[in-house]
Amino acid sequence: MKLKLPHIQYLGLECFERRELQELRHFINLKELQMYDEVTASDFIAITKSMGNLRTLQLRNAKKFLTTSSLKQLAINCRQLVKFSFQDSDADLTALSMFPNLQFLQLYCPDNQKTRLLKTLAKCATNLEFLILQRKQWIDEEQAQRIGSIKTLKWLVCKPRNDRCVAHMANLTQLECLSLQCARDIGESELLNLIRNNEQLRYLNICYCLGITDGFIVDLLSILAKRRTQQPLVLYAAATDIRHDIIERLPTDFATKLLILYFECSQGMHSNEHCYSDEPEFVA
Repeated sequence: MKLKLPHIQYLGLECFERRELQELRHFINLKELQMYDEVTASDFIAITKSMGNLRTLQLRNAKKFLTTSSLKQLAINCRQLVKFSFQDSDADLTALSMFPNLQFLQLYCPDNQKTRLLKTLAKCATNLEFLILQRKQWIDEEQAQRIGSIKTLKWLVCKPRNDRCVAHMANLTQLECLSLQCARDIGESELLNLIRNNEQLRYLNICYCLGITDGFIVDLLSILAKRRTQQPLVLYAAATDIRHDIIERLPTDFATKLLILYFECSQGMHSNEHCYSDEPEFVA
């Protein structure tokens, strides 16, 4: 059996015993690992030590084993890691700067680490294209300024506290997918400026952004009409102040070619390689 294990490249584990876990050391060509159960920090270090080819790592219950020490050791052992997704962790998350090839980062970041993490990413994460900050925590102005400095971003999920935060994020120019769900205090002007600066934007989630009105749609269509590419923007606008018949009040052919508008919660963002489902349970 062990002779075949090195050839396995993709593996997902939900429930396992420690004895079974030790077998992972033989998966030397593994490129993608998904773990949905808890392990010890020492076991986690041991099983990932031989995974130098690992490119994708998704962890669910990481709080007990993704420590500062194990995170740093992971960076040493798995330098090819491109996609990293995890939930709770008490580790010093600035250690994520040790992953030189990281492109996709999805995590829950505690408030007391958020500013330091974003400062580190703005300085060191030169390849980061996908940043997903889970659980809809507020992003303040300093943190938004750091996000706006990560010029390589194509996907962004966060909850800016106000328009000044959105103004900093408008420094980004490569966005393709953006979720600002539950950012209820943002207005229209800075958001429109952010959209204007990102011609490749094809997905926008503003559900529960209570200050967005019909006027936003009219101004948005004006911006979209000036784009060099005619790919329509998919907009999710549940629980905003936009009237459901707004498209019917506009020239139909013009509007439908530029904008696909949904008044329901989004199922998430998708691409050929990645997907993310927004979290409707965190709408407060």
